[in-house]
Amino acid sequence: LLGEYNDELFKNINKYSHKNSIIIIKFLDMELLKTLFIDTNIINYNASFVKKNGDYIKLFYNWCHEIPIIEKLYSKNHIELLVNKYGWQIDSYNYNNLDNYSYLSKWELYLKCFSTLVIRRT
Repeated sequence: LLGEYNDELFKNINKYSHKNSIIIIKFLDMELLKTLFIDTNIINYNASFVKKNGDYIKLFYNWCHEIPIIEKLYSKNHIELLVNKYGWQIDSYNYNNLDNYSYLSKWELYLKCFSTLVIRRT
């Protein structure tokens, strides 16, 4: 999740956790998000925006950012590979089926692209 800092992050997590500890991860799900960017590369809402650029997004929420920020996108599979490497497994994966929300705007659909993983230390 943090690139070169994964070893340090999980070393500390494993130091203070034990078998069957759980962590809840809320993340912008790359697999869901890519379905919104089929016909565009930017989603706007008033002065806010999300712009996709490969495996990254540039985003600006006018209610909390002063300047746009860039974030890497991850899928469930990316996170699963990472956590498995450090002795954790996925217990559950909750996501929104965007097909059920066809009446929503692109921005509202974007907000539904945040999925939740529960991981457990093995």
